[in-house]
Amino acid sequence: MYFEICQGAYGLHQSGALANTLLEKRLKKHGCYQCHTTPGLWQHNWRLIVFCLLVDYVDVEYVGERHALHFKAALDEYYDVTVNWPSVNYVGQQQAAATEATNNDIDQLLGYIATYPANGITYRASNMVIAAHSDAAYLNVSKARSRAGAHSMLAKDVPVPSYNIPVLTVARIIKCVMSSAAEAELAGLYICANEMIPLCQALVEMGWPSQDLPSSVTTPPQLESPTKPSFHARQSQWT
Repeated sequence: MYFEICQGAYGLHQSGALANTLLEKRLKKHGCYQCHTTPGLWQHNWRLIVFCLLVDYVDVEYVGERHALHFKAALDEYYDVTVNWPSVNYVGQQQAAATEATNNDIDQLLGYIATYPANGITYRASNMVIAAHSDAAYLNVSKARSRAGAHSMLAKDVPVPSYNIPVLTVARIIKCVMSSAAEAELAGLYICANEMIPLCQALVEMGWPSQDLPSSVTTPPQLESPTKPSFHARQSQWT
């Protein structure tokens, strides 16, 4: 008995790879290709458009609406596409044909605003430079282990970048046993730097090369070196 799989099957491990291969074959006809070092990031041969695929959502960065419309037309040939332009939000979309569910969503939104009037997320304009802030907690995990955390964000190209909304958050248990809090801080900084490398490479492929990767430590450790003087600091320092 022979059979052919025409669509992805639930629980099939090869479904993701098969769907990605099919998508790459279809978009190649329209001049789109997947970046070599950043999986899931796509570009066009000459159009000013970059897009990222996440499950069944596509986030698109474009310069010129005609490029975005060309990309939408390419997807419409094979898929049912719904477009959310930047100036349109979910509630605004439902106003023309509001339902009881829309009313519940509005009540939930207004209730949250009334409960937390000072809450909010601030996005600052940046020069597309990856910066990071790392921290570590010493011996706060079982078996004498420590925990590392970091926020990676887009910032301006200045010596001391302002804090921005993170694009990546790291929360990880350090595998090795640290002998001191300073060693835990250095391990956290190392983990943070490793996570910044693919982000930096993705920016390069998007056309935003970065020379420096500023990073900071919450409590800079005291470093003892036979050839360099000791480093003491009480507050965060960017390096």
